Amino acid sequence: MTAIPYKILNRLRKKHARLSKLLREAITRDINKMDTVRLVGKILSNLFGYDKFTDLTREFEIDGSFLDFAVQEETPNRFLVEVKTFRSHIDQEDIKRFVNNALERDFKWVLVTNGIRWKMYEICPEEKTKRRLRLSFNFLTLSLDDEDDQQRLFLLSREGINKNNILEFSEYRKVANNFRINMNTQDEFFFNEIGRNFKYTFPKIQVENDTLFDVLTKRLNRRHYSSHPSHGGPVRKVVKDPTLK
Repeated sequence: MTAIPYKILNRLRKKHARLSKLLREAITRDINKMDTVRLVGKILSNLFGYDKFTDLTREFEIDGSFLDFAVQEETPNRFLVEVKTFRSHIDQEDIKRFVNNALERDFKWVLVTNGIRWKMYEICPEEKTKRRLRLSFNFLTLSLDDEDDQQRLFLLSREGINKNNILEFSEYRKVANNFRINMNTQDEFFFNEIGRNFKYTFPKIQVENDTLFDVLTKRLNRRHYSSHPSHGGPVRKVVKDPTLK
């Protein structure tokens, strides 16, 4: 995963805490679309680091339709942003329309958000749906102590936005998904084989046995392991945690 400079990580931590509070207050007030757009603009600027004068274009027009923001429209990393109200459901027809708008102006990415849910789509003209969901998170449930959540914010930031980084993180999460791990194999050979597959498939991503073990111990729903293979012993039987329901 991409290394995050300390200064940027510190900004993400502080601004996320402050903006989460503002977001919860806004939800309580049930603010309208215009105010939601302003709040998302503040998040793009204060948290993600985009300059509101040079990086953000409001009311970006495409063939008579207006999207709420175009971000860094003159750069290779440019993307469109469409904002919905808190109560609005982001349905497939909306997403289809946003994607078609992006295709009209050769944008490669579309970010759709209602302030709470954030979804970044890659535009793929060759696909039947013409899009792939590459990044998705709930702003209010992010934990900036979690490395994956740090990555999710950093990858959308001005300093971190990069197509290759987002694609690598997306593929990393697919492979590391708990349900894709073969739970029948429970010795050190299992971890070594996964590590070799990572290196072969994603040569730019370095994955240690410790990282794989963390995935298994911290992320598996209602399960845990009792020993680490790198310490010389086999991984013991997986057992359900009776304290979790």
